Amino acid sequence: MLTINLGAYLWAGLLSPATGSIAIAAGRTETFNAQNGVSALVTPSEKLELEFLREVIAQNSERGDPIVCLPYCPGIAFMTERRMLLGNFYVDESYLVREPGWLSEAIELTREAKPAVIIVVDWAINGTEESRFTSWATSYVAVADELSHDKAVHGTITAYML
Repeated sequence: MLTINLGAYLWAGLLSPATGSIAIAAGRTETFNAQNGVSALVTPSEKLELEFLREVIAQNSERGDPIVCLPYCPGIAFMTERRMLLGNFYVDESYLVREPGWLSEAIELTREAKPAVIIVVDWAINGTEESRFTSWATSYVAVADELSHDKAVHGTITAYML
């Protein structure tokens, strides 16, 4: 019985990308070099997204500048040697239940600080359309659009340049 359980555990674990195992390495054939010196193997589509983010941030801000990246992407600030303006690194539609003033506070801070770049990754964070940032935070997206002098889109990623 132990052999069957161990075999099932290894089969499920090694073949599931969620475990960070061999399966997650499949298709990761491209090298991406971040501005902070970190290199990683990524898929070709991930490389295109990461290069888009690296370039748009590098061209529109300076090292150490605050940026906004929503709903969850502090790694983008890390890889571009920038810092996060907002103190919350993870926000979804349920966040407003715990912190009902978050959206208006984030808008106010963004208006005051005028970060060089705002990144919105519009993925269904909880697997629902309602959990997309553009669905539940339309007022923030409207402010980003209002404050920006330009924007660039790559798939579900929108970069607003202020």
